[in-house]
Amino acid sequence: MPLGFEGGQTPLHLRIPKRGPRNPNRKPLNPLNLDRLQYWISTKRIDATKPITMKVLMDSGCVTRIKYGVKLLGRGADLLESKIQLEVTRGNFPLSPSLLRRCLSLNPLLPLC
Repeated sequence: MPLGFEGGQTPLHLRIPKRGPRNPNRKPLNPLNLDRLQYWISTKRIDATKPITMKVLMDSGCVTRIKYGVKLLGRGADLLESKIQLEVTRGNFPLSPSLLRRCLSLNPLLPLC
């Protein structure tokens, strides 16, 4: 018999609760990278002259099924060409002052983290 076999009942390592912090109230946010956003703007699916809200992102197909919000991620920040005004739930990347001046204006609904 293999070591740890308990005769058909659930093994001890599966009965013991998991360790570490688990947040039961966590709200999963849809991720959105800046390179994907720039691609949508370049292909004229999103109008960069108007403020880009979560409804605009969902209607264009850039983000699908927004349940709790959109989290802006920083991949492709150097590819961003258009001056845009975003309204997202959160952002999770270091905001360089040059990027803020050059092309990004954020209006987060929750604090950036």
